[in-house]
Amino acid sequence: MENKEVLVDYAAKELRKKILDGTLKPGQKLCEREMIEELKVSRTPLREAYRVLQSEGLLKHIPQKGVVVADGLNEEEIIDMMYVLGVLLQEASRLAAINAADDELQQLLEVQETMETMEFDQDMANELDQKFHILVAKASHNSTILSYVKDIYGREKRILYAIGFRRERYVISIREHKEILSAIAMHEPDQAANCNKVHFAASLISNRKKIREFNESLNNK
Repeated sequence: MENKEVLVDYAAKELRKKILDGTLKPGQKLCEREMIEELKVSRTPLREAYRVLQSEGLLKHIPQKGVVVADGLNEEEIIDMMYVLGVLLQEASRLAAINAADDELQQLLEVQETMETMEFDQDMANELDQKFHILVAKASHNSTILSYVKDIYGREKRILYAIGFRRERYVISIREHKEILSAIAMHEPDQAANCNKVHFAASLISNRKKIREFNESLNNK
């Protein structure tokens, strides 16, 4: 692994795994020398990996102390953020049903078909789900909505890694996406908005449960 980007990606992946499985615990200070020896990378890619995980909310830098593992997920803060995301995408769906161009509908269809046909993989499921909703926001032709949606998804990185999709919820989500896309393609604004509202209401219930389970698992490790 000589390529710098590969080393950064490797170090970030290994550290992420240790944080999410509880090997590295909330509040624990990371010793740079120990991490270099354990991961067998030099200081530069390790520090860049730290920055990647800080952007995901998994690590934080505390002055006079150094890099430490972040605390558990803040349930109410996350639910509030996801509620706002749902409201934005509800309006994005309504506008997309009015404004979406043929090539934008085709892109949404391709993502939908990939989700329906691929073998379940949690990381890919997260990526495709996010891509679907960002494409809906793009198809709204409202640049402010698109900007805010992208910003919220950027903040959600840690949440996605921590709770992700479960297979049973993923299957239901695919069906809900299909209903959203159908309403957009049929140019039915109110139906598109309502389908998205139903989708995010179900997601909020599912994610609240998974956040609690994740925090409990950290406390028990």
